[in-house]
Amino acid sequence: FIDALIEGDKVAFHEWEENTPYFEGCLPIEVMSERGRQTLRFGPMKPVGLTNAHDGSRPHAVVQLRQDNALGTLFNMVGFQTKLRYGPQQEVFRSIPGLENAEFARLGGIHRNTFLNSPRLLDETLRLKAMPRLRFAGQVTGVEGYVESAAMGLLAGRFAAAERLGEALDLPPPTTTHGALLAHVTGGADAETSQPMNINFGLLHRSKTARWKTSNGRSAKSCDGSSCRAVRCPILLSGSATHPWRRNKTMSKSAKAPGEFWDRRYDGDDYVFGQDPNLWMASHESLLTEGMTALVPGDGEGRNGVWLAERGLVVTTVDASQVGVEKAQYLAAARGVEINTQIADLRDWNPPKSTFDLAVLAFVHVDVDERTAVHHRVAETLKPGGLLLLEGFSPDHLGYGRGGPSDKIMMFTEAGLREDFADMLDIEHLAEVKTVIPDSERHGGPAMVVQLRGRRKNR
Repeated sequence: FIDALIEGDKVAFHEWEENTPYFEGCLPIEVMSERGRQTLRFGPMKPVGLTNAHDGSRPHAVVQLRQDNALGTLFNMVGFQTKLRYGPQQEVFRSIPGLENAEFARLGGIHRNTFLNSPRLLDETLRLKAMPRLRFAGQVTGVEGYVESAAMGLLAGRFAAAERLGEALDLPPPTTTHGALLAHVTGGADAETSQPMNINFGLLHRSKTARWKTSNGRSAKSCDGSSCRAVRCPILLSGSATHPWRRNKTMSKSAKAPGEFWDRRYDGDDYVFGQDPNLWMASHESLLTEGMTALVPGDGEGRNGVWLAERGLVVTTVDASQVGVEKAQYLAAARGVEINTQIADLRDWNPPKSTFDLAVLAFVHVDVDERTAVHHRVAETLKPGGLLLLEGFSPDHLGYGRGGPSDKIMMFTEAGLREDFADMLDIEHLAEVKTVIPDSERHGGPAMVVQLRGRRKNR
């Protein structure tokens, strides 16, 4: 079968096709076969997940047949795009067990896709900048996929209708998939390297440190040097776009609500305190087991809750900032995990009691008048024997670098923490130490901190 694919007679490329690159995610099957005799078994013919329930065996390879009409008389051979001529196609495909007597209503081929250099040519409502009476819709705008193409058609239609009726139509926000795609193809992408784009989480948030942001696509050749580009099959490239966190409203700099303060602080491209976990918490990884329930109050943009979820814990994160919680949700989705999120001011928060196996307070500094009550509420969420991990700046940190409150009364001391948790925890470790905090936008470098580890008393 592999030899027949490689040696079969193929249609020659036209001169204008010869230098157009393939889309790596949509290669002809004979090209994949030329790359290695096992390639198809790890590509469109992979048998993963198709174990025979009767005898436990797994086939060497499979062909996926997708029903193409309501009567169930037409089936598409998924992933079998090819440059084989029609005669060899039928001969080779009938050599597959089960397809010996197949009738081929339509044979395979590949096509060249042409698309606009939209970041350079189109405005934010899909109009041609040089001739605004023209709009473009669908795949030609530089999106990839059926749903994405339909989305651009829907937007172009709505923009055109609103303009004809003399109505103002707001752009969809870039926190939505429609808005993220639109922002990308009409300006978020680099006009020199832009390629057709599927919807993906990378479009919904731009971050220099985002782990889900990749650039492994293959550049397509320009067909005329400026106005359009072409590939044989659309390139998938996960890239960057305008980020979704910007708020249209202006917040007062004197706002006292912690949610508004932290909304302003988190309202930027990067994760303010990074995406890596608190080191004091991470140093206790050996105490964590899959299925444990964890609570992370004051989790900000989610770095600690997401890290715990990656280790199989069932995580609830709480923060006063809506922006922070949204960024935590995106970070979790990008890492392939789920977290429960709650927007709440810890000062008047009413959490469930005796619910969690673990609680983490990482640099959660509140006013001294409210600190003891917050600490009590967090400790009460733990089951008997549940673990509390806390780290925060001590007053001695004021002589060091970045990060932490400017008022030492909001910082932690060993005596103060021992008093706060005296009736709640059996304290296993409590010490002021000098440490080094990884660099991020808002903190980093040498620091003086207090670290606490304790377990909820059984009574």
